[in-house]
Amino acid sequence: ATYTADYVELHNISSTSQSLSGMSIQYASATSTGTWSGVASLPAVSIPAGGYFLIQMSSAGAVGVAIPTPDYVTTPTISMSGTNGRVALVNGTTALTACPTTPEVIDLVGYGSSVCFEGSSATPVLTATGAAIRNNNGCAETNNNGADFTVGPASPRNSASPAVLCGSTPTGPAITAGTLNNFGSVVVLTNSASQTLNISGSNLTGAPGVLTITAPSTDFQVSNDNTTWGASTTISYTSATLASTPVYVRFTPQTAGLKTDRKSTRL
Repeated sequence: ATYTADYVELHNISSTSQSLSGMSIQYASATSTGTWSGVASLPAVSIPAGGYFLIQMSSAGAVGVAIPTPDYVTTPTISMSGTNGRVALVNGTTALTACPTTPEVIDLVGYGSSVCFEGSSATPVLTATGAAIRNNNGCAETNNNGADFTVGPASPRNSASPAVLCGSTPTGPAITAGTLNNFGSVVVLTNSASQTLNISGSNLTGAPGVLTITAPSTDFQVSNDNTTWGASTTISYTSATLASTPVYVRFTPQTAGLKTDRKSTRL
């Protein structure tokens, strides 16, 4: 597992602050037809417009890393299936039954083989390293779980994450790279002295994650430590912002002639 605990991420898609007072988070297995097995009251706090709120559902296990600082740990803890199940945000603390359609259900997500979901289909099945992530930075809401969610690498956001106001155009990831000097004349099949290329990033998604820096051709090699060289290298980032980080580049011409050093960086 990527993380040691199950979690649910709330996102306030409205334009005003929303209180969680009197609400609960609830869970049931994929095929349950009775009373939902997990019910935990939420704290009397508010989520600002566009803000996120991270709920740790289960107690921490031994495999994986800790989730980002949770805004609330459920009492009692609620263990969720890592593949198939259902979860609901409820206005009230009375346990739900079967597949509810009552007004107190603010939001309902069925995942995997759940027989209870919003719309025409549940989200795809999850894995120990994957999560059902609401599309458009948490703003997609057509009341159809299968259309509103995509399964991807688990990347929980909490109240410290940048707010995303729905209805506005979110700022996408941005990568900034420095420049290199002309390597000059280098003998074919020999290595030039290395140069440093500084990479920085903003509004990065999926933290923790990696950036992959790829050399444009076999005439160039890259490294993240100036020791191990190859056609590509990686830089890790732990938040939405990557401070200026050096990447090393060297010129190893395979044939005679002018070579260019345009670079490629991808998430």
